[in-house]
Parts: sequence; structure tokens; C-alpha cells
Amino acid sequence: LCSIRMALNVSCISCARRCQNMKTKVDLTGMIGIRRALGSIEVDIKMDGAKDAALAAAEVFRDGIKERMPKKSGESARSVTAQIVDAKPGYVRAAAGPDKDHWYIRFKEYGFTDPAGKRHRPEEYGGPFMRPTVDEDSEKAIEAAAAVLRRHVEGV
Repeated sequence: LCSIRMALNVSCISCARRCQNMKTKVDLTGMIGIRRALGSIEVDIKMDGAKDAALAAAEVFRDGIKERMPKKSGESARSVTAQIVDAKPGYVRAAAGPDKDHWYIRFKEYGFTDPAGKRHRPEEYGGPFMRPTVDEDSEKAIEAAAAVLRRHVEGV
């Protein structure tokens, strides 16, 4: 039909000092621009399509995080989820990362200083896993989101 161009903003929102919740967020913006680009073709990209696309990208990150996460107990990998966190007309945000009950996993990503003053580096726990996932899997996430959007447009 036509080539779909979309803006997929991928960012790792995970600051140990400021955040209670470490997540990789996928912002799917530009839906209005896609509608304009399709112009004469009577296509209505429903919010379900945008949500499905954002969730597909978040699932790519979820799988990458699980793959790269240190596997001492296995509990950490089971805590990683992908979900829609915000959706408005023209905007969808999905997130992938540890659930709120596993907030302490951020210490494995960043390291920490214990009460005795000893610094524990991320390498002691297998090294960072969220940032490398974003760096290495961003293209796969964009492709997954684009494929879902394409199916929704072609299915109309």
C-alpha cells in the first residue's frame, strides 16, 4: 500500500537517585502525522493499532532485558513486564522493566554503596542490562512496531 514512517522515541528512564521505578519507555508519537501522510487514502488508524504497536516494541525490550539480566535467582527475570502505561489520541507510551515489587533490581543495573560505605559495582552482578538492551534492540523494536502498524493499515 504505502510506506509508513513513524516516530518511535526509545529512552531508558532509569535514574537510581530519582526514580522508584526503572523502566524502558517506548513513546509512539506522530500518529496524526501518519494520518496526514496517508492523505487521500481513507484509513483510520485506531488507538488499538497504536497500542498494539507500542506494546510490540515494549515486548522486544522486555525479552532483551530478560535475556541480559543477571540470573542468580531467576526471580528478577520473572519480574520483567511490558505494558501500556499511557494512551491519548496521537500518543501511546508502553514500558518494559521490572515490576514495582522488584524495585531493588535497579541496584544491579547501577551498583550501590552499602551502609558500611563499600561500593558494589554493577559488574559484581553481571553488569548493566537495561541500557545495553535499549542500545542493541532499538532497531528490532522499531521494526516490530512498524510491522504491527502496517498490518493494521493493510487490514482496513
